[in-house]
Amino acid sequence: MQESCQHCRSTNTGTVEDTFQLFDSSIPTSITPNFEILGAPIGSPEFCGEYIEAKRKQACSLLHLLPQLCDPQVSILLLRHCASFLSFISSLSNAIDVTSAPNAIDVTSAPNASHHLKQAIALYNTKINSADAITFESVTSSPPQQHYLSGKIEDNSFQTLLINSTVCTRARLRAVSASNANAWLRAIPCIHNDLALEPQEMQVLLKWWIACLSPQLEKGPGIDFSRPADVLVSNWSLSHPAAFDLKVIHLLNTDLILEASLASGNSAECGEVGKHAKNDEICSELGWTCIPLVVEVYGDWGCEAQECFSRLSKKLAMQMGLSDNEALSQIYCLLGVTLIRQNARAILLRCPYIPLHEC
Repeated sequence: MQESCQHCRSTNTGTVEDTFQLFDSSIPTSITPNFEILGAPIGSPEFCGEYIEAKRKQACSLLHLLPQLCDPQVSILLLRHCASFLSFISSLSNAIDVTSAPNAIDVTSAPNASHHLKQAIALYNTKINSADAITFESVTSSPPQQHYLSGKIEDNSFQTLLINSTVCTRARLRAVSASNANAWLRAIPCIHNDLALEPQEMQVLLKWWIACLSPQLEKGPGIDFSRPADVLVSNWSLSHPAAFDLKVIHLLNTDLILEASLASGNSAECGEVGKHAKNDEICSELGWTCIPLVVEVYGDWGCEAQECFSRLSKKLAMQMGLSDNEALSQIYCLLGVTLIRQNARAILLRCPYIPLHEC
């Protein structure tokens, strides 16, 4: 946790000298019992509201310009990387109203830096899981990073949201928050690399992603499901061929929805087990290794698929002069955009055009 004088404010009524000066004198001082720490407002409802409103106005200029872009994929990418908008979201999530906090400390007493930090810690602990609570001693002896502290608040908020949701909603929330499920959102819309989505596709996908649309399941006609491989790799491991068997799972299927609501990746794991039960014997007779590449409809890949992509990324990194992480990210972005594009086209078959503003 590094000090940032631009994002912190100390409260000082001028009645008490601070014998343990935790913060330096360059931090702004306020005569009101409200302050800001780690970019989040702590104090009265009025102070928190005014602080967040100022952040909102700061982000409004960009928010008003983005709809003028003809490509919503570019608009979303800019929004995700806009510092002012991200700062607004962070402040909105982490604001603490001391009047409603169950263990709030009197903000008018002991106006010194160490007291303010203790107060902030006490209020912070009311917004996270009790098992993750921090202490003044732990913070001062081994300062945590800001993203760690903010992450604990987000985790607790997410768990609260899950508890108050239906089974169907829990399954969807776990799916869209899973690792690499949002790869299509962070992909650079390059036509040459087949990473660009049509504006109409992007509009309908954004509504589907936030659950304003829920497409029904379809099964393509005339597909041969008896073959054990969609892609056969002749020299995968120790000269043994590998049968890559692709499968897309809709986690809202009645047979999977309960498992999907319990943890991310459960439905993909069920798909992998099913593929092995069906294909292992056939593949063994042919001398192949069965590798199911199972992905949930929202983009979360199964464990075996992730291991496969990790191995492929190392080969790709060597060929393209990239790091392993960059190569792996490119794989997930390309696969994510390909999957999500087909989801959009499936929805558009039923409803040719749905303006985003109608959401």
